[in-house]
Amino acid sequence: MTRLSRLGFGVAAGLVLAVGVVGCGGGPKRVSVSGTVTYAGKPVPVGTVSFIGTADVIESSPITDGKYTIANAPVGPVKVTISTPAAPTGVAKKQMQQKYEGMSYDGGGDKAVVVPPKYNTPGTSDLTYTVIDAPTQSHDITLAK
Repeated sequence: MTRLSRLGFGVAAGLVLAVGVVGCGGGPKRVSVSGTVTYAGKPVPVGTVSFIGTADVIESSPITDGKYTIANAPVGPVKVTISTPAAPTGVAKKQMQQKYEGMSYDGGGDKAVVVPPKYNTPGTSDLTYTVIDAPTQSHDITLAK
């Protein structure tokens, strides 16, 4: 290989490396999203909200008294899932349903409500949101029965 062709190869390799480094950018931009999760007109007391972005980027937040904050949500379209503790059985189930007028509450006592299982996984959840490029934003989630 001549000196000129080695120089050309070196320049080309350098350009590819430079473009690769600039193009990486550290992944999708991240922002904070907060809101309230409600089911049957009431705040969901405990559970988890997850945002699943492109390339299966997942960010989650606990739900506390209906409120959540995902500090590092990826900008762009996301699929949203909501999970809550498992349903109670037997006497505990009957007591919770009587106390909370037909809503299924579980093992967390006063602090847990079971939402429909379709919201638990990305494949069955119909919840979506587009996270915008703003430092903070609000997105309330209303779950249907």
